[in-house]
Amino acid sequence: MIEKLKVQLKSHLRETQSNLNATLIPSSVIVLIISANSTYKILFNKRTNDVQDHKGEISFPGGRMDKNDLDLLSTALREFEEEMGISYANIDIIGRLSDVPTSSNYLITPYVATTNSKLNFSPNPKEVDLIIEIPINELMKQENLRSEFRVTNNEPLKYNCYSYRGNFIWGATARILTELLTMIERE
Repeated sequence: MIEKLKVQLKSHLRETQSNLNATLIPSSVIVLIISANSTYKILFNKRTNDVQDHKGEISFPGGRMDKNDLDLLSTALREFEEEMGISYANIDIIGRLSDVPTSSNYLITPYVATTNSKLNFSPNPKEVDLIIEIPINELMKQENLRSEFRVTNNEPLKYNCYSYRGNFIWGATARILTELLTMIERE
């Protein structure tokens, strides 16, 4: 699965131009696929109520770009290490998904990574309330898929949301997840 996904991500990156808008705050995340015992899981975290934005929401590890970051990939890796308490040397970046704008004025660049290692996370208690690993096959089940409707510029838009064992994934995180799951499903 991972090798085919790498090929799709490389092809997708060539087709996709970053649409960074000067009014949006550049940020990036790591979408980590964990391979363990022939099961693939995706890593999420539940944000604390102490963070500035998106309090209590389920998200991918990541955050806004700092002036010292070389690029958005270094932002994602730095934030991954800060939030999850584990070196990014334990993960392999295999590609990138489309940029996703948020209603809170961020433009998120998602990087897909993999690991075969058993990771011993030590999450930052100021930022991460809970670490969540969800099997990809569970995320692809229809009973875990929900629809969300938003009105933007007087146009109703439908988005996918995901629900798994009391965890609700919506918004930009769900849009990123939908793109990844669509690529995996094409295999």
